Amino acid sequence: MTPRPASSGTHCPEGVSVFGGTDVRRACGIGLPQGIAKREGSQEMIRVKELTGGVTQLIMARQVAGRGLYRVAAYLVDGVLVDTGMAHTAREAAEALEKRQIRTIVNTHAHEDHFGGNHRLQEQRGLPVLAHALALPVLADPRRLELHAYQRFLFGRPAPSRADAIGETVATLRGALHVLPTPGHSRDHVALLDRSRGWLFCGDAYIGGRERVLREDYDVWGMIDTYERLSRLELERLCTGSGAIVDHPSERLAAKVSYLKERGEQVRELHRQGLDPRAIARRLFPGDRLMRWVTGGHFSALNLVRALLTSPGPPD
Repeated sequence: MTPRPASSGTHCPEGVSVFGGTDVRRACGIGLPQGIAKREGSQEMIRVKELTGGVTQLIMARQVAGRGLYRVAAYLVDGVLVDTGMAHTAREAAEALEKRQIRTIVNTHAHEDHFGGNHRLQEQRGLPVLAHALALPVLADPRRLELHAYQRFLFGRPAPSRADAIGETVATLRGALHVLPTPGHSRDHVALLDRSRGWLFCGDAYIGGRERVLREDYDVWGMIDTYERLSRLELERLCTGSGAIVDHPSERLAAKVSYLKERGEQVRELHRQGLDPRAIARRLFPGDRLMRWVTGGHFSALNLVRALLTSPGPPD
């Protein structure tokens, strides 16, 4: 949830990750990049882009008043479809992929904006789905997700899909992708590494900018551990769940680690001085009122402070 190549009359400061799972442009409702198109007769928007190396990127968003809100991305990599977007764009995504060869679907995690197209693709094409074992109950019964009003509006509730637990590799048409556990954003999060070119299809394991709010169920110390591990891989490219493409990302990943650890030290020091979490949030991360209102408190600076005050646990 990295800065986007989008344009809009809405202004939000660069380099700030307001959702800690959603970047500032998503949160502010900024439209999709130039070239995104509304399919005829549809209320949704989708863009298909061919990246280098035969990778196809789909960027999807719900359209409201002519603007695409909160974009999400899927990638077709040598026959493996990494994520399927939201329920609101399931039909458009299936149409865009109709003539493309797909061997397997992999869901990076069981959040509603990443597996919303599973059901339609399974019904139409009988495609197998792979995901972390912890994700399987949610994919089978999406009612397990307690969706807030903003989530139902932006993404919709996915229909059920059948999935199997992912292994250490996923076979492609001509090789394999390697599966990396990347918890933090969610406990069930995985990323897919194409070792031949150093590309990581990372879902929401990496979010650009600086976290100023956090969702109440995110594990900030798991996020930090994931950033540290990924920074040591010397990756050539991150292909993110928001559609941002980040080349040579090691420095950005390391900067995320430094920022969050520094903020953690500041939070703990203020707590030792006697400030309560709400006071710390107001001092270090002011300006989250709109985000709290839009998400019903699902994202807030207070959540980030409370998370930073917890002791880091062992990696999953």
